[in-house]
Amino acid sequence: ITPFRWVYHNGQFTASPEEAEVPLGVITQAVKETRAIARKAKIDVDLEWVWDGHQLYWVQMRRITTLGQARLYSNRISQEVQPGLVKPLIWSINIPMVNGVWIDLLTEIIGPNQLNPFDLARSFYYRAYFNMGLLGEVFESIGFPAESLEIMWGLAPRRSGQKMAFRPSPQALRLLPRLLWFAWSKWRLSSVLDRNLPKLEAAFSAIDLASIPEKSPRELLAGIETLYQLNREAAYYNVLAPMLSIIYSYWLRTRLSRLGVDFATLDMGVDTPAFHRFDPNHHLKDLSRAFQDLPPEGRTRISEAPEQDLAGEEGFEEYNARVMALLQDFGHLSDSGNDFSRRPWREDVGLVTRMAVEYMPPAKSRSNRQNFSSLKIPPLKRWWMGILYRRARQFALYREHISYIYTLGYGLFRPYYLALGEHFVKMGWLGNKEDIFYLSRDEIEGVVEGTLAPQNPARLAEQRKEEMEEARDLILPELIFGDEAPPPEVPSLQTLTGVATSRGYSQGRVKVVRGFEDFSKVESGDILVIPYSEVSWTPLFGRAAAVVAEAGGMLSHSSIVAREYGIPAVVSVTGALQLEDNVLVRVDGYRGVVSVLAGEGPAAGQEGENDECTASRKPPKRI
Repeated sequence: ITPFRWVYHNGQFTASPEEAEVPLGVITQAVKETRAIARKAKIDVDLEWVWDGHQLYWVQMRRITTLGQARLYSNRISQEVQPGLVKPLIWSINIPMVNGVWIDLLTEIIGPNQLNPFDLARSFYYRAYFNMGLLGEVFESIGFPAESLEIMWGLAPRRSGQKMAFRPSPQALRLLPRLLWFAWSKWRLSSVLDRNLPKLEAAFSAIDLASIPEKSPRELLAGIETLYQLNREAAYYNVLAPMLSIIYSYWLRTRLSRLGVDFATLDMGVDTPAFHRFDPNHHLKDLSRAFQDLPPEGRTRISEAPEQDLAGEEGFEEYNARVMALLQDFGHLSDSGNDFSRRPWREDVGLVTRMAVEYMPPAKSRSNRQNFSSLKIPPLKRWWMGILYRRARQFALYREHISYIYTLGYGLFRPYYLALGEHFVKMGWLGNKEDIFYLSRDEIEGVVEGTLAPQNPARLAEQRKEEMEEARDLILPELIFGDEAPPPEVPSLQTLTGVATSRGYSQGRVKVVRGFEDFSKVESGDILVIPYSEVSWTPLFGRAAAVVAEAGGMLSHSSIVAREYGIPAVVSVTGALQLEDNVLVRVDGYRGVVSVLAGEGPAAGQEGENDECTASRKPPKRI
């Protein structure tokens, strides 16, 4: 017999048979009583029960002795913070730095512990997975659900209106002073951010890029250590500020919903100079205007050769000034803010020019936004909701500011390590300076310090490059049990599913974009298929009729920008990058479904309408 299977996760059934002879009420009773028995026995249990059509009987219980031995790894959060393939050097910097921050935060709550940054994450086929079993144990020990971290990121499955319950354990009561101090210190975090963010930004901006190649290997290692400590502080704020922004926005959204106000229509003041400073799209718009002000022959010249240097040429003064200003403020951006091996904008001026030439403003109108002051809120509630509104807006700005600072500082690892790569090439230890990214930080330091044989680096780098190329198109499961790498999955490409994060319907031709080199192939009306999205990818959304991403959640950059542009978006779509260019697909931004169509179909935007605006673009070219 093939048994019926139910999975109960985070307060709901996440898997159940389409038809079963046992009523769901009986299964729900079995779940509740299983948990009660496990709590009373204080062990993990394997239970057997029978049901006679009227009553449920428990007949046998065994202790599960192997459950604690298998670790549970998830890529839900890593698809937000460390998507795609991760090179060894990136891994060896990011894991101790970012996971060290999480351990610092947990230590503030639970006190001294034995947590190790490399115990919190594992690489499978060069992709990041977090040890959710270990994190779950920590959260459960203080009375929160094991999935608390995923809930805070908006990634855990939840029923509508479900709250994150807190049931204090005896240990949580002992930790109450720490919990209260943690909550109080984070409530007062704004004063800390106001004081420290400008200092961090100034420290990163003071680093002279031109002097880095002139340093010796040992000087470069010393500079990297200083940079690492600065980035660790930035990473701490880069975790806290977005998390508190999510929490304040959630509180405000739930209270507004009780008054019948849609949070999405509330004007949070993001279209202001304070936010514009950290938004490259706003500055691209200014560069695009400077381009449009050029005479026709000037626009033609730039369009045909966007990479050319026009510095000092008559008639291009304003345009050149805008280019230099954009590179000064945003030249550190790349197509992955968590991978400093990617080329930044300052190394590809032609890319910046192409984005300005092809710039399209958001189609979404802000005319229907409501001001908080105009909302009809009872006087007794207005005071508290006013605090939440100001906090949500302020931390949204902090989130943008610290994200800007973090990507600025983190991107500085690249010139330091490329300078080391140049030294390695001169010594015959590597064939190409960028092969340095396929070595770990310890291995690089070992070569410089003389503890690793110089002939090893080239061989290690080549081996890892081959392994990453073989792993590039593999499809891996969301959850992995144990430390052994699972066999890759092979999904069907007829219907792909994910998380709907921007509403609407659209239909068009697929254009798969893996990085900057693919930007030029996206035309108006195309369905943009991406592995993830960074701030620097924003200009593509002006041409797309819909967005499909392999990674991401409700609060990922691709989701936020798609909502601003009024186009459908479906994220966390396993197998999206297996789609081929020019395949005709239909995107359902309500159900999170991407359907591959066998024949021709209508152009984008003709299938339906977004709740707030039509997801329309020019018809795609037929190829």
